[in-house]
Amino acid sequence: MNIKKILIPNEIKKNLKSYEEDLRKALFIQEKVLRSSAVEDIEKKIIEELLNRYPEYEIEVKVALNEFEKEIVKKRTVIEGKRMDGRSFRDIRPIWCEISVLPELMVQLYLPEEKPRHCV
Repeated sequence: MNIKKILIPNEIKKNLKSYEEDLRKALFIQEKVLRSSAVEDIEKKIIEELLNRYPEYEIEVKVALNEFEKEIVKKRTVIEGKRMDGRSFRDIRPIWCEISVLPELMVQLYLPEEKPRHCV
């Protein structure tokens, strides 16, 4: 299997820097659903604008954007000590669970070549 290294032109990397503030805002929204939606929107915008400038570099633009996002997240994680959702490494998400007894359950059991049996 041949794995090909994708070389990203420097001008694409330089152009990505102009979107850093917008990406940073989207990447560090605390609520996961809102964050995903915001990141997806900004990614579409960036890809569209960069492909208008560099139509022959579609794969390179997408790879560069992915690497740039990772770099932003890593910097915040290492320098500020915070995760994407704003928690520090010592913070633990609150976890809760609920238990109860199910009411009587009726189950049909199917065995090969037999009639269905009811089990309680």
